[in-house]
Amino acid sequence: VIAICLVLALVLQLILSKTRFGSQLRAALVVTGVLLSPTLQQILANPVSAFLGRISFGLYLLHAPLIWSAGGLSYFALSPTTGHLPAALLASMLVTGLALGLSALFESLIERPSIRISGRLASWMALLPRRRLDLPLAGAVACADNNNWRKP
Repeated sequence: VIAICLVLALVLQLILSKTRFGSQLRAALVVTGVLLSPTLQQILANPVSAFLGRISFGLYLLHAPLIWSAGGLSYFALSPTTGHLPAALLASMLVTGLALGLSALFESLIERPSIRISGRLASWMALLPRRRLDLPLAGAVACADNNNWRKP
């Protein structure tokens, strides 16, 4: 079943790569394959996968600037003496380590506190009385709901 889902995802990649919904269908097939496979579920439930899931937002934000800065600088500093392949490997290892470390720091120092603050703010705002916004468009929409296009 998993192989069928993955083959269908690849076929859809070839057929629907230029269409609007191709990536959504491929993602749905990959998710279906994972849901139907206890082995893949175990792999994705291990502590390393959980850690990568926790720091994924920080990785998303930081990976490109790290590649462009630390990766480029280290590659260009190393390539004249070590050659292309060793410099590229060392620069990749440096960027990977920096990205993982900085993303873990980002998660603990910025992301988690921000989530806590937003929860407190949402609780506080739920206690406030709701006020009606007096916007010209809001009145027009309210009248349009009653098939009456006059302004209130």
